[in-house]
Amino acid sequence: MRVAVFTDEGGLQDRVSYHFGRARTVTVVDLDDMESVEVIQNPHGAGRGGGRALSEALARRGIDAVIVGGIGPGALSHLLEYGIRVYRAAGMSVSDALKSLAEGKLEEIREPCEDGECGHGCESESIGLHGKV
Repeated sequence: MRVAVFTDEGGLQDRVSYHFGRARTVTVVDLDDMESVEVIQNPHGAGRGGGRALSEALARRGIDAVIVGGIGPGALSHLLEYGIRVYRAAGMSVSDALKSLAEGKLEEIREPCEDGECGHGCESESIGLHGKV
């Protein structure tokens, strides 16, 4: 299973970003081969928009699942259209999140964050907790 984890710096020791639309990097890992780690710059990581283009790019890379803290309605619907499952792991290290995913312990996101009311920390955006913005 190929997994894209939304991060701020990238790599297995980084933390999962609090929101899809704010992550500066995407750490791509093949769960069958944890040796293969790729860090991609997120061209849309500075703010809103880009959900469709990024979802399409992830689908082209063969991504099966995304791990993130939270996600808005547009990006979530685009990922789901491509058959990419989305899981919540806000603030966890990438390596811990991947382990939890492999063990079936992560919550699958089925409802988007709207107006910071989803309870995972989006409301903290205004005080700078959405990664390093």
